[in-house]
Amino acid sequence: MARLPVTTSWPQDQISRRLAFLKQCIDRLGSSQMSKAHAQTQAAELALAVGSGKDGRDYLEKTFETLVKLPIPDLLPAPIALFGAILGKAKVCVAMDGLTIESRDWKTPALKTFPWTAPTPLLEKGIGALLAAALASKSVEGVPAVLGPLPEVPSDVPEEERRRMPEEERRRIEEEERRRVWQARRVMLLAANSPEAGILPAFGLRRNHDGMFQTGRPEPKEAWPTLLAREEEYAARIRLAQQEGRLFGIIRSVPLIDWPLLCLELALQRNVPASPPPETSEPSAKFIRELVNELGSATSIRSMA
Repeated sequence: MARLPVTTSWPQDQISRRLAFLKQCIDRLGSSQMSKAHAQTQAAELALAVGSGKDGRDYLEKTFETLVKLPIPDLLPAPIALFGAILGKAKVCVAMDGLTIESRDWKTPALKTFPWTAPTPLLEKGIGALLAAALASKSVEGVPAVLGPLPEVPSDVPEEERRRMPEEERRRIEEEERRRVWQARRVMLLAANSPEAGILPAFGLRRNHDGMFQTGRPEPKEAWPTLLAREEEYAARIRLAQQEGRLFGIIRSVPLIDWPLLCLELALQRNVPASPPPETSEPSAKFIRELVNELGSATSIRSMA
């Protein structure tokens, strides 16, 4: 089983106590779904990091099920998208009008929609993670439109009808159209310049002179520098956190699993399996790749083809 190397020196009794504590928190926090999901995520991270793959996947599934049941104002798009894509339970689509998360599992709600125009800064802050989730869920078809040429102001209302409107109503409609396009352009620029966008050449998307993307021939090797850089960032965070492990036995202050990186690795494995990335000497990066192999074989993605 894959195990994060830094955890091999952790006392087993401390690991067991921490997992038991998180389980108690999950059981006690029945009415606080957000806090429950946070504890479930921590338990999933710890279980996967110490090599308890089945327990980690079970906690991850419970986290996903908890998150999708939250009311719309409280939903966190990035975790739902990431965990759903990793587990093969969700199809994540980035489109011109927003983000949709479609369930592949009859047990969960059918669809979640997050328009880019909604006042949700989490959509902007986590756009790279959402892009990684879309690629990992084998939903590449909407990506070229989102990262392609910047849109013009749409004409939702026919010109003839527009001319017959009162001036105040016409101005209101035009202002709303401009606002929607401005928000879509902002999200597109953020997505195109996110670190995760660097792997898009592997999916046949090449960067233009204007910084956006157009469809071309898949070039997996052009994605490797981005992937290796993301792996190095993850390894550096784990190395820095090792001091906390030396002082307190186990690491608690930083995430043990880089979920967007895991999605990027899964996206490449699921979409371009014939072109594996080059070898890495980073122990933490090797752990992520081993975890990808375990999750890829353990989660059902037949319906994602």
